[in-house]
Amino acid sequence: MPPGRRTVFYSVTIHSGEFTGGAPPNSLSDTPSTVTGCASGMTFHFSPYGVGPYVEGPYTAFLPFSAIEPYLTDEAKAAFAGERLKSDEDE
Repeated sequence: MPPGRRTVFYSVTIHSGEFTGGAPPNSLSDTPSTVTGCASGMTFHFSPYGVGPYVEGPYTAFLPFSAIEPYLTDEAKAAFAGERLKSDEDE
């Protein structure tokens, strides 16, 4: 996992049937934000063989807070604020 990220332990339910043609993510991390102590979104990390050929390496998918907000509890929403750091956009 890239430096500056932490694996999050939110209660996340992933239904394997939603990942047709690939494997569910093997980890989930919060994404650094312009607001200290908050996340700008969630990043899903997939193993190389999970969604493509091993030679391409691991895959990541970033979801901004605006995309996941409707699915979060009020308590979880408090962990998000700000924008994604420019330095993180190439991750």
